[in-house]
Amino acid sequence: MHRLACELILSVASKKGLLQGKTIGVDASDLEANASTKSIVRRDTGDDWREYLRKLYAKETGDDDPMDEDLGRFDKTRKKRVSNQEWKSSTDDDARIGRMTDGRTHLKYQVENVVDLETELILVAEVYPGDHSDTLTVEDTVVAAQTNVAQVDVDCEIQEVGADKGHHSEASLDHLQHKARVRTYILEQRRKWQGKSAEVRQTYCRNKRNTRGARGRRLQRLRSERVERVFAHLLDTGSGRRTWLRGLDKVRKRYLMAASGRP
Repeated sequence: MHRLACELILSVASKKGLLQGKTIGVDASDLEANASTKSIVRRDTGDDWREYLRKLYAKETGDDDPMDEDLGRFDKTRKKRVSNQEWKSSTDDDARIGRMTDGRTHLKYQVENVVDLETELILVAEVYPGDHSDTLTVEDTVVAAQTNVAQVDVDCEIQEVGADKGHHSEASLDHLQHKARVRTYILEQRRKWQGKSAEVRQTYCRNKRNTRGARGRRLQRLRSERVERVFAHLLDTGSGRRTWLRGLDKVRKRYLMAASGRP
């Protein structure tokens, strides 16, 4: 129902001439989950952080009943590393541990928008688990944008995709250029291409040539201006940086409605 409402809004926007659909910009940001890192538990045993420390302390010292001060000193001196494969939130199973844009480590989701660079209309507003990388999600997001544009009775198709270097990878370039059949303008990262096939090198060089051209530089300026402005409206001034719902489905519905109602 939420997606049907979004398609209805896109249909009205196309009738008003607000949907061009040829050139899009993709970018991602973080959404703080409604869960605290103090609520994380082990996936295998269900132990919370304190019980986990007690077992580690007993294994190293032989003391099964340490004082709180001893546990505190032990926790400060050891190297701490928490992974999503070993830990989860006890209040929100879909939230993932990760570093926010301001440097804090928190339970979070990842939001990714597709914006029409000509009219600044949001074509797709997706929410993914916080441990998904941009190079993996950009493929599904662009396909979702193509599907939304195809659902609307408009004579246009997505031909160009601009994104920052966080979306640059061998897999993402191959999928976008050969399967989605779009021209990519993705800022490149320094990578080692020794031992790669000729097709992979051609895909990389094609994107590099597009990005460094005059049109590529212009699209990157538009992307950084207009896609970032959408995030500023939705997450910062729109008070959407933190979600007060729990569960991926609920968070996705809420964010989709906020993006659809953006003027």
